[in-house]
Amino acid sequence: MKILKKLVSTILIISVFVYMGYVFYDQQIRLNELNTNIASCERKIQEQYLESEKLTTTIASMSDDEYIEEVARERLGYVMPTEIIFMDASI
Repeated sequence: MKILKKLVSTILIISVFVYMGYVFYDQQIRLNELNTNIASCERKIQEQYLESEKLTTTIASMSDDEYIEEVARERLGYVMPTEIIFMDASI
């Protein structure tokens, strides 16, 4: 009878340690996944921050006369009234 109790207690202790090992391993895998997810989110935040800074700079320069002239020339094709336009006839 004592041998049976000892065997049962030994199996129970081994089972608890095996279960604890499994839980630890599973939690480590989840932790690694979450850390990867956090790193990805931090990269996205940094990219958005840089984009925000770029847009803030663009907005600040929009009221600048040089920027307005550049947009008018390049995007809208405007010219100053005193400028003479030469066109390439070979095109």
